[in-house]
Amino acid sequence: MEDGVFGRGHDSMELMAKLGSTGYMQRFYEFLQGKFHPENITAEDAPILSGDQAWHVIYCMQEYFGIFDDRFERCRECDAIFDSYEEGTAINEDTGPVERYTFCEGRYIHQFMENEYGHYCEDCRPD
Repeated sequence: MEDGVFGRGHDSMELMAKLGSTGYMQRFYEFLQGKFHPENITAEDAPILSGDQAWHVIYCMQEYFGIFDDRFERCRECDAIFDSYEEGTAINEDTGPVERYTFCEGRYIHQFMENEYGHYCEDCRPD
């Protein structure tokens, strides 16, 4: 692979050591939304994308360009980035029903609906 494509690798390694890989991704996600900007770079042309637009950039960098590992997901509830190899869950058409309880009705079986499909962090997972 040509060395000139990825630039100064030591900067990213230092940031990952400081923030952790999930924190690094969260920081980039916040940068794309205008919620964070590095002090040493002018903010004159900084992007201010919506959460969906910022995630689309990251997703393309994962799936097409292969720059970021595809283990990172965005929680559909709280918008946090998480490492799907270590935490969280994906709810989709293959997800089986779960047993739930309510105060009045007691135990029941919940089948996930299509509007519940998505990725969830540990704090928001509905299963």
